[in-house]
Amino acid sequence: MKKISRRNFLKVSGAVASAGAMAACGGSGSSTTTAAGGEDKFAALGE
Repeated sequence: MKKISRRNFLKVSGAVASAGAMAACGGSGSSTTTAAGGEDKFAALGE
């Protein structure tokens, strides 16, 4: 089995961590602006 250097290990683990963080930040925009009932929770602020 080939040994991995500390530098290569840190490169790979950093890439995996940043990819995981970017995946966690993504998502549907519609879930943040509408309530569970489908009503816009910010509609009253515009009036």
